[in-house]
Amino acid sequence: MLNVVAIGTEGHAYNQLKRLFSLDRLYTLAGVCGDPARRQAGYALCRERGVPVFDTVDAMLDHVAGRAEAVFIFTGIDSHYDYTRRCLEAGLEVFLEKPPVPTIQQLDTLTALEAACGKRVAVLFQYLYSDIVRTLKRRIVSGEFGRVERIGSMAAWQRPDDYFKRTTWCGAVKTARGQWVLDGTLNNPLSHVLSNALFLASAEPEQMAIPLVVQGELYRVHDIESEDTSSVRIVCENGCVITNNATLCSEAEVRCEMVIECQQARIEYRNFNRARIVFQDGRTDEWISDDADPSLAMLRDVAEAFEMNRPYKVPLAMCRPFTLCVNGAFDSSGRTVYIDSAHVIKATQNGRSVTLIRDIVPLMQQAHRQSRLFSEMQIPWARRGQPIQMKDYAWFPGNRPEQTTLQ
Repeated sequence: MLNVVAIGTEGHAYNQLKRLFSLDRLYTLAGVCGDPARRQAGYALCRERGVPVFDTVDAMLDHVAGRAEAVFIFTGIDSHYDYTRRCLEAGLEVFLEKPPVPTIQQLDTLTALEAACGKRVAVLFQYLYSDIVRTLKRRIVSGEFGRVERIGSMAAWQRPDDYFKRTTWCGAVKTARGQWVLDGTLNNPLSHVLSNALFLASAEPEQMAIPLVVQGELYRVHDIESEDTSSVRIVCENGCVITNNATLCSEAEVRCEMVIECQQARIEYRNFNRARIVFQDGRTDEWISDDADPSLAMLRDVAEAFEMNRPYKVPLAMCRPFTLCVNGAFDSSGRTVYIDSAHVIKATQNGRSVTLIRDIVPLMQQAHRQSRLFSEMQIPWARRGQPIQMKDYAWFPGNRPEQTTLQ
């Protein structure tokens, strides 16, 4: 039984807390820290279960000192670095919600702190723990498909307008207090697509492919500072080229589409749970994952890894290429390109206001088929990003052009 504490009680944290309570044979929750201004369902759930709720992280850490062994951090992106640092220094292992941290310098600092404190960080990219991704990775590492040459990935989701107003950091590049966030498709809801692509692009066990050059295009239709739509190309050190297109402004949902072109096979990975492999000799292999809740499987895995003292499947250092790509994309694009209203649809769906990009799904599907960035398709609102060299990149931001507005 693993004694843990948690930071965060509402929103996504509430759903994660429910999962933790369902795994009561693996976890004992010794305390939680929640924002006293947001005492809602998660707060009530913890009180019902008799779990002490604290207003500050320091008060919680003092209460559980010497008893808790690990902490779950379920809070916003802007807080990940500070909370992880404080919890490592308090002697706790850290189970950190994705994405790990906004900037590469923060990630490198925490990686060094892990070694200094003798404690570890596991990052909660749940699909990187899934059986289907792990099976594909093992077969790629084995050399069964030959070298991975290209990966094309896309996801088209929809978020209502009020989604971008739910917290002070949502849709932000930086908070009012100066903390980096880099919120958006790349570094929040659709970060799973990019992290999976980087993981499967590498034939090295338990590694993501390392970016050599990143070219990014970041766009927005909502009244936010950061991006709600992105188009990114990554040239990796191993020669693989990844093209990733994503949006939160789609009328129809495309949950996840990924094509992995290898020397001897083509792998199609869809919806995070389905894979089809077509070999050059005509053979096919197809299966569907039966993981009803990948997050539950992830939470089981980190508990077992801790108890058995084995490596975590997604350690902090493994995520360095992911953070490099996010930072490179923001440097490449500069502050986001605002898409003019002529290319935007305002509507109401399920009683909530939505802002959509006109014809975005067919545009993305064409870009996906042709492994193109939006700026390579004669789309009137698209603007090319500056290629960023990532070798020896160690600090964000680098050269970031000024924000562009399309009239």
